[in-house]
Amino acid sequence: MSKDKFASMTRNSEWAEEFTPGDFKALGVFEALGLILPAVLGIAPILVPIAASDLTLYMAGAMATRLRRGEYAVMMGDFVFLARWLLAK
Repeated sequence: MSKDKFASMTRNSEWAEEFTPGDFKALGVFEALGLILPAVLGIAPILVPIAASDLTLYMAGAMATRLRRGEYAVMMGDFVFLARWLLAK
């Protein structure tokens, strides 16, 4: 999905405008390579928990972006995801 198409999906997707198309594509590629492929293909399954930890940092970055933009209601979804990961440990 292109950056412009994603940004136009909902009003809460405006954060995508702050990134270049290359940054936006890299986020998707890294997420797919690190979290999905090892689990599906059984290649280096040790990467799955490492990628999950990295995804937590990614979501913390999302919370920081939403806080900076004043998107407090939307930030609650990011907070729930982060809290769920922290409580699972």
